[in-house]
Amino acid sequence: MECSGILKGKMDKTQLMTDRFNRIKRAVNLENQDRIPVVLEYSSFASNITRTPMCEFIGSPAKATEIMIQAYKMIGEADAINYGSFFPYGLNSDTR
Repeated sequence: MECSGILKGKMDKTQLMTDRFNRIKRAVNLENQDRIPVVLEYSSFASNITRTPMCEFIGSPAKATEIMIQAYKMIGEADAINYGSFFPYGLNSDTR
């Protein structure tokens, strides 16, 4: 099983990232795999599970990062996160 190293604490971070990435790729390609990948949608999820008001979560990139890490530790294993940035300076569409 692909995740057996995770359970035994023997998998290094690079291998863990590669396995999670490959699991997601196989899912997108509709291929068989060891389990369905778990991708957390973080903007509302992290705020909700940590009971942080959304205005605090989106008001500061540093606070949002802190809350996402806290939420991830509460949940445990996941293969990826989906997080859109609400930081106004990060939403600039000017590519000059």
